[in-house]
Amino acid sequence: MMEARTTEWEKYKSFNAAIPIWGKELQNLLDEGHKVIPLKWVETDKNEHLKGTPEYSPKMKARLVICGNFEDVSREDVRCDAPTAQMCLQKRVCSAGSPSMVQWMQVEVSTCAWIQK
Repeated sequence: MMEARTTEWEKYKSFNAAIPIWGKELQNLLDEGHKVIPLKWVETDKNEHLKGTPEYSPKMKARLVICGNFEDVSREDVRCDAPTAQMCLQKRVCSAGSPSMVQWMQVEVSTCAWIQK
C-alpha cells in the first residue's frame, strides 16, 4: 500500500500539482483567509476481480483525494462533470456497439486527470 501511495505522490510532484506548506508560510496563507481542506487516501486493488484464483496477486492503486464535504461552495461553483458516471456511460455505449462486431481498444491516459478543469 505504501508503494502505491509513494507512486501517486511522485506523480503529484512531477506535475507540480502539490507543494507541502507548513510553518510561517502556512500561517501567512491562513491569515489571508485561506482554509485548510483535509485530504484522504483511497486505495483500490486493481486485481480484485481475480481474488480466489491462482493468478491473483494484489496490485494496489492509491489516489489522494480532497474531502469535498468540508468545502464551502455555492451551487454555481460545484463541479458537475461526474467523471465516474462518464466512464460508466462510455462503457455502456461501447458494450452496445460490440454486437455489431466493432473492435474496441481501451487505453489509459495518465495525464487526463491533470488537464480537467
